Amino acid sequence: GYEVAGPAGRLDQAIHLASFESDIAAAVIDINLAGELSFPVADLLQTRGIPYVIATGYGGSPSLQRRDHGAVAVLHKPFPRAALVAALRSALENAPSDMRV
Repeated sequence: GYEVAGPAGRLDQAIHLASFESDIAAAVIDINLAGELSFPVADLLQTRGIPYVIATGYGGSPSLQRRDHGAVAVLHKPFPRAALVAALRSALENAPSDMRV
């Protein structure tokens, strides 16, 4: 019942979505967007109170620079589709159905 906003393949696109889309209920952030770290996106979402899931190919918590503390879940690649579904379900459990992901 949700509509997808995005995807954003570059950091500037993701920052734009995180800053200006008014009806985002939750987000999935890949930490590496075309070679740039997407931490500013996580910061924007956290400031706006938008729950987010982190997808990463990086190792542990130090490489995530503490942005994982605000995340609903951190999924390490490769991850099963069921893990993404469960993480999004958790993030969206109280979101209105007209919001976008």
